[in-house]
This record gives sequence, C-alpha cells and structure tokens, in this order.
Amino acid sequence: MKYAEILFLGKCNCSCFYCLQNEMDRLQFEAENQMNIHFSKWNNFEKFIKLIKKENIEKIYLSSVTTEPMMYKYLKELILYLKENGLKVGIRTNGYFALEKIDCLDILDEEISFSINSLNDDTCMKICKKKNPSWNNIFMELSKLNKKCRVSIVVNRFNKDEIVDILNYLKNFKCIS
Repeated sequence: MKYAEILFLGKCNCSCFYCLQNEMDRLQFEAENQMNIHFSKWNNFEKFIKLIKKENIEKIYLSSVTTEPMMYKYLKELILYLKENGLKVGIRTNGYFALEKIDCLDILDEEISFSINSLNDDTCMKICKKKNPSWNNIFMELSKLNKKCRVSIVVNRFNKDEIVDILNYLKNFKCIS
C-alpha cells in the first residue's frame, strides 16, 4: 500500500450530475454528515492512524466521493495532526475553496489534486451548477508556494470537445505535473 485516504461524507458545494452523492439515500446521507464533527470524535480514527503507521504508509490524502474536503470545519487542525503523526498529507478537491483556504494548502506536503470540469462557465454550469473557480489565480498562487498539483477531468457529453484546450491551458502553470 502506497497511501491511505480519508473520505469525507457530507453535502458538497457543487451539484455535479455524475456524482455518487446523487445515488445515495438522502436521509442516511444527512445523518452521517461528518463535515462539522471534530476528527477526534470519528469512530475508529485513532485505530486507523495506528494501522497506517503499522503498515508503514507514509502518505494520506483527504478526499471524498460525496463532498468537498476543503469544506471540513477542522481541516487545518486535521492536516497538522496527521503531519505530527508522521504522515505526508495531500488533498483531492474541486478547487472552489482553494484561495480561501490557501493556508491549508500551503502546509500540505503531498500533491493537491484538482477536478476541473471545464474552463467555460456555461459548460461548468451544465455539469456542476456553478461557474468555475478562478483557476488562473489558484494555479498562480500554488506556483508561488511551489506546490505540486495534479488535475483530473471527468470527460462527459458537455466537456468532451474541450479536453485538449484544458490540457493546453494547464501547460501554462509550473505547479501542474
């Protein structure tokens, strides 16, 4: 095993048509929302950390299939706690809170992975019901901080003709690997 993940459960700031959140039972989903619960109160969290260390796993990614990890109320505290426990921490995010929480991204020591649906606001609205975050500003800031970024794109009927343009755009930033 090369890395571990913490998958957050909660409501997302986007509403992407392809998201697994759309398939979940809403009542159970809302009952198990963990975005405002301190990590020290998560069931089996300490056991999980001990297991990671026992297995000599050095990297952990903060991620989700139903929400945005940067919405977690105790994000910075969690990152610092994981690092204090000898883990290198990365995140997988949709980017909408990147500038607002640049202090959290600055303390990460593993890659920051962004999901980009489109560079076009109209296309983005069709996919996730939101306009784009400010990708230029995000990638410029992360380049200044010398952060390593990765981008994933869910190719779909709305953005399939934009993929080459997105890839060419990303070549402009030194933080993209």
